[in-house]
Amino acid sequence: MVCFICKSKFSSLSTLVVHFKVIHMLKPSSTYECTENQCFQVFSTLDSFKRHIQKHTNNVTKKIKINHKEKEINNNTVIFENINKDVNLYNSLKESHKTQCENEMPKPNDYEGGVDCTNFNIDIAINTIHQSAINFTMSLHGNNNFSRKDVVSLQKEFSQSLIEPITNVLINFVNNKIKDPLLLSSFHTLISAISTPFKLCSSEYLLNKWLTNNNLFTSVNQFTIHNEINLVSTLGETNYNEQITKGILMPIQFQFKSFFENNNNLNTTLTHYQYLKNNSDDSILAHFIQGALWKEKMSHYHNKIVIPYFLYIDDFEVNNPLSSHSSCHYMWLNGKCKILYEQLF
Repeated sequence: MVCFICKSKFSSLSTLVVHFKVIHMLKPSSTYECTENQCFQVFSTLDSFKRHIQKHTNNVTKKIKINHKEKEINNNTVIFENINKDVNLYNSLKESHKTQCENEMPKPNDYEGGVDCTNFNIDIAINTIHQSAINFTMSLHGNNNFSRKDVVSLQKEFSQSLIEPITNVLINFVNNKIKDPLLLSSFHTLISAISTPFKLCSSEYLLNKWLTNNNLFTSVNQFTIHNEINLVSTLGETNYNEQITKGILMPIQFQFKSFFENNNNLNTTLTHYQYLKNNSDDSILAHFIQGALWKEKMSHYHNKIVIPYFLYIDDFEVNNPLSSHSSCHYMWLNGKCKILYEQLF
């Protein structure tokens, strides 16, 4: 078993859990990631993570039923070869997409000083700074250990403790070394952008506005799922109060459109889809689309592009009253293969 943070290896789950608590100071409500067999699933509690790891352990000795006959697989070489094929394909596709994105995005080397500065574009440089700040902010929002208030606090602390001292040093140095008014004006324009990297995402309103303008976010529908009077803990005191459970929906059509229009996701999806179809096996199923049910559904859509998607909820456990509970649950849309699809909401 491997720690998803420092990549240290451990012989048992109990040892790994102690490592999480002692070395990385993780709590039962922290976020955990499974790295077994290229799984990469993320869990919002330690209990759900432990149950998931236990399933990996149990699956080694399970039997697989195929064609209504139970067969015991003593050698898992074929299964792992199929998994490795999927993973290798994903890694190659991911690397090609990374290269494409790197070619499209401005590189630090493009902005290095020198005799020839004709390739430098200050507008592109400023846009890159703001884009990087937005990516950083979105990664914080994607971590369920941080609330929206925490994200804003981290932005302010980052700006005051790190960005501000760096910009002050640069300003003092340039003012002392450069006397040309035109160069000073251009430099201060760039420094202004560096000193305010979170200009486009310093509040929830500004972030939502930027996402909306770039077709990454649209109006959401918030609704009340449940409303009751129950025991509520506030500032260390437990009293009866109103407890409201709310849900948020974003149009699925908009999400699919935005997802497939970016980062070559549509071509990646169709390429992997065709790969799975061409490598299907009657004895071993590597994916849902290789099964009889999907082939039956596809018989109604001749000469059309059809992509399966699955709706599920994390930590949903049927008929288990002792399962892990959380104040915030997420429903996800998942497409052809988890290793190639990102969660859409």
